Amino acid sequence: MAKPLDPIVKEVLSRYDIDPRRALWDCHGTWVLLHRYVELIGMKAGVHLDPPRIIESCAEKKIAVILVQGTLGIGEEAPYAWSYGEAAPYNNKNAYPFAMAEKRAKDRVIMKLVGLAGHLYTEQDAADIKDGKIQWEVKDDPEPEQQASVWNDIDAATSIEELDAAAKKIASMKLPADQIGNLRKAYTRKKEELTNG
Repeated sequence: MAKPLDPIVKEVLSRYDIDPRRALWDCHGTWVLLHRYVELIGMKAGVHLDPPRIIESCAEKKIAVILVQGTLGIGEEAPYAWSYGEAAPYNNKNAYPFAMAEKRAKDRVIMKLVGLAGHLYTEQDAADIKDGKIQWEVKDDPEPEQQASVWNDIDAATSIEELDAAAKKIASMKLPADQIGNLRKAYTRKKEELTNG
């Protein structure tokens, strides 16, 4: 069970009318913000991101390092931030390293500009969390990849049928009960969103 939400997190999410029950998931006791809500917060806050710059890339080795810069608002006085997003075999098992690097960089810039940096992890940075701290060593066992695949399937579902297909994957996975529980909660939230949306 995750610790209580930081008051700063509550205030920022409230400011942008984001429901923590939908936007956050409990990853081994640490709150993690889903990527789509980071982008939604950035849009609502008026974050402007420059086109990303590729710093290093090697598709064959699945390495991508991307620099993203952005401002909160427009003009010379607008707050400014920048960050790198990196994806390499040592910190990413996702099959799409360039997309992962871009998401990590964008998320980090938005989180800095809206005041959430240091208060929450985003799902792109949550390769593994132990004792409330991110672990960058990515294991080769298949379960994390399966879990990430199901998270992506749930998040990308545009119909109940697609969502139910993700649920069938959850039922077949060999994961700890708390992780299965988190996936089921995400399924339930997404189903409510699709039904009511």
